[in-house]
Amino acid sequence: MSALSDAVRRGRHRVSLSFTPLPARITTSAARAVTRLLGTFTTRYPCCQPRVTNIRLIAKTIDGTVVMPGETFSLNQRSGERTRAGGYVKAPFIADGELAESVGGGVSQFSTTLYNAVYFAGLRIDAHQPHSFYIDRYPPGREATLNFPDIDLRWTNDTSAPVLIRSATDETSVVVSLYGTDTGRRVRAQTGRRMPVQDGDFAITVTRVLRFRDGKVDRQAYTTRYDRPPPPD
Repeated sequence: MSALSDAVRRGRHRVSLSFTPLPARITTSAARAVTRLLGTFTTRYPCCQPRVTNIRLIAKTIDGTVVMPGETFSLNQRSGERTRAGGYVKAPFIADGELAESVGGGVSQFSTTLYNAVYFAGLRIDAHQPHSFYIDRYPPGREATLNFPDIDLRWTNDTSAPVLIRSATDETSVVVSLYGTDTGRRVRAQTGRRMPVQDGDFAITVTRVLRFRDGKVDRQAYTTRYDRPPPPD
């Protein structure tokens, strides 16, 4: 860039530049294997709240990310810390079971949307943490909060081809879709009953039933215990 700037200042029409070739991260054959929608999920929100700014910003940051075979994706690592300098704003955030204002509040909705896309894609989920109390815009027992740097959503591409993350938002919704190769995996969620818990709200078990091409079935049960929500102001 300095050579180009110098040429412009001096009125020169020619400039010599040196380049360093970089190998492509994805080969042509690997890119051609990305042919199938593996999983997609949509969540909705009321228009025009400050938290929507944060959701749309993190969705834009993650859109287009490619996760290579065997690679582990970390949402905190990929999106980075949510700061004012990065364009994030203050919005409600759950801290120690209470609602408080925090820069980047609301990004857990994107985390939950991505979590469900990964869930139904049948990919390996390495780490997630549900909210401390239930929020009715999310499926009970199938959601993931986010906080930098200690609460993360991590998953591994355990397929033979790259996985492409596409995310998009509008004024009232966010959608995350994952594309890769046809793994032959089929996924369904079995949601149990809400069970009352002492000194809390309820517990619920959701089982991911993962059926592989060879007929093998893997049942992955996860139980979430929710505290009572804070009283309204």
